[in-house]
Amino acid sequence: MENHTRDRYCIQSVDNALHLLEVLCESDKEANISELSTRTGLCKSTIFRLLTTFQRRGYVELERGSHGYRLGVSAFEIGHKCLSQMTLLGKARPAMEQLARQSRESIYLAVRRGEEIHLLDQADNPQQVRVTSLIGRRIPLADTATGQVFSIFDKSGPAAGIPSKEEDAIRRRGYALMKNDIARGVISLAAPLLDYQNRIPGALLMVAPEFRLASDKFCALLAEQLLAAAESVSLRLGYCKPHKLAKGA
Repeated sequence: MENHTRDRYCIQSVDNALHLLEVLCESDKEANISELSTRTGLCKSTIFRLLTTFQRRGYVELERGSHGYRLGVSAFEIGHKCLSQMTLLGKARPAMEQLARQSRESIYLAVRRGEEIHLLDQADNPQQVRVTSLIGRRIPLADTATGQVFSIFDKSGPAAGIPSKEEDAIRRRGYALMKNDIARGVISLAAPLLDYQNRIPGALLMVAPEFRLASDKFCALLAEQLLAAAESVSLRLGYCKPHKLAKGA
């Protein structure tokens, strides 16, 4: 009934416009009208009118040489303002920057949206050799370190598709590690962020070239740093860390 009510008040033209912007946002390069029509299912005349409107307001730009469209400055500005107003981002950012300086690796803030992980923000590292920026990327929930974290530490259900032995190991150490999940030659370490209700509003993701994490000892050190940063953010979100009983108590 609730979905039916929402559909009744939905403005189709606005829905089409937002769908078009989302498709443009997912594009790694400029897209022309024919490509956008194929990907959205909207007719070319509708696409043209919407793009013309977006262009006038600065939300898209036209590349004259290729006749392709890409997101414009207005889209960036509104996205940046949205991120800056997010409580999670504001509380996570200082810890991300400190962790990037400490570990000298790239740190991302990840959130779950359905069956995808969205990488919202990045604290970059000073290394000359680094993983190409993943900011704005959407990665699958399945078969990724970040996806394992959301699946395993989410209390709402079992961690589907993860062997019980592996799940127990990740729960015990508090983070997930995976090779080649985002890109070949890259290692990902992810740790959950917990709030005052023990929910997981996000996760911290560290990515590094595999050759820099060849040493198990160094990898363990980075994991320790990641866990400390995730804990500091969780405490800012109101998480109450369980007290350990003293020996003999």
